[in-house]
Amino acid sequence: MGRHGQEEDESVLRPTKVFTARTGRRECEIVDAALRSYLGMSAVEAMWQRSALRERQAVHLAYEELRALRRARASTP
Repeated sequence: MGRHGQEEDESVLRPTKVFTARTGRRECEIVDAALRSYLGMSAVEAMWQRSALRERQAVHLAYEELRALRRARASTP
């Protein structure tokens, strides 16, 4: 069992180790980057960096959208 509670697949683990040796990066950095890419988090983070909204404005907008969604659901039979 691996460090994250998952069995490590040798077909994935070996290329990861080779990549870490070639790039000088740590294994955890490679795994983190791969997961972020797979989960689409890098796209979300890039969008946040380009956003002109301040945190308070973003939270306000998110709650407005949440309220609108709840109203729409409540009016649907």
